[in-house]
Amino acid sequence: DLNSDGVINVLDIVLIVNIVLEPRLNDASEASIRIGDGYMSVSGNGFISGIQMTISHSEDFTFEITDQSMVSDFVTKENLTEIIIILPEEDQIMSFEGDFQLEQIIVTNSYTEIDTALPSDIELGKAYPNPFNPVTSLDVYLNQNSYVSVVVYDIRGYAVSTLISDNLDRGMHTLTWDASGFPSGIYFVKAESNSNVETQKITLLK
Repeated sequence: DLNSDGVINVLDIVLIVNIVLEPRLNDASEASIRIGDGYMSVSGNGFISGIQMTISHSEDFTFEITDQSMVSDFVTKENLTEIIIILPEEDQIMSFEGDFQLEQIIVTNSYTEIDTALPSDIELGKAYPNPFNPVTSLDVYLNQNSYVSVVVYDIRGYAVSTLISDNLDRGMHTLTWDASGFPSGIYFVKAESNSNVETQKITLLK
């Protein structure tokens, strides 16, 4: 317990490493997690020194953790796996097949734990092109299988087009809106899953 906080975890390992190696100057102050189709990544606004996470999963779940790090190891007991990665050299830290649940995660810079944004159920990518005439596309990313509704609204708040209203598998899905029959103006795309909502403004110029 190198920092005397009453807990032994990945931060103590990082502090030990810093006794030998100088702490990084461009330490991250925050990090975000993304779980894609067969991969998991952790990225920050600077250098990330350590990651410790616990995942729960079924017996047929398979995975590999990155070897692009100073240390990367794990221990599995029944359906729980504890993973530690020290000084990762890339954002992608794990590839996998099957489903898992992220039970706990700790991300550190050289000297402390940092705020970590967990992935939302749904992410709405930026429409391209935007402004557009008359067709634009956007990606919808899901971190788990979910019901998804993506609807376009006009400036008055009226729904003018439904791009999808269905159950989708985890991963990336590309949607396209052909606005040939609509007047120029500002529209809003609203993407909604079982527990999250995201919106985006788009502009049709004819």
